[in-house]
Amino acid sequence: MFIVIPASVTKIDVTSFMQCPLETITVAAENTAYVSENNCLLTVVKNTDETIKSKTVVIGAKNSVVPADTTEIGAYAFAFSLVESVTIPEGVTFIGAHAFSDCKNLTELFFNATDYEKFYEGDLVFSNVEDYENEISVVFGAGVKYVPEYIFEGSNAVYEVSFAADS
Repeated sequence: MFIVIPASVTKIDVTSFMQCPLETITVAAENTAYVSENNCLLTVVKNTDETIKSKTVVIGAKNSVVPADTTEIGAYAFAFSLVESVTIPEGVTFIGAHAFSDCKNLTELFFNATDYEKFYEGDLVFSNVEDYENEISVVFGAGVKYVPEYIFEGSNAVYEVSFAADS
C-alpha cells in the first residue's frame, strides 16, 4: 500500500493508517504541514530564521529510514508497521508511546541516540514485543552513554544486545 498526501491535507491522526501495510509515503512539495523523507511522514518545526528546530516522525512504513536529523519519533509512528530494521539517530531526544508496538517484522534495532532524554512515561515504546514473530538484534552505538530504563522490559523477542566499541 502506498499513500500520496496532497498539499491540501494539513492534519493526519497518528492512527489514520495504523495496521495498514504501508510501503511508500509521499508528500506533495507544496504541503506546508508535512514532508516525506526516507519513506517517513514528518512534521518540521522551524525557528524564525527558517532553520530546523525539530523534526518528528509521525508515520513510518516498511522501508522507512529515520532521517539523521530527526529529533523525535512520535507516538505510534511505526506501530503495526511492516518495518524490519530501524536506526534511531544520534539526535533523537524523545520517543513517543507505542512508537514500535506490534512491529512483528522488526529484526534489527540500532540505537544511536546520544542526547536521549526519555521515552514516553510508562515506557511502552516496544509493547507487545513478546509477540513478535522474529527475534530482534539490538545494537547500541558507540556514542551511547545511557541505556533507557525499561527499554525492553518483559521482552522475549530480544535475543541479542551488543554495544559498539568506542572509536
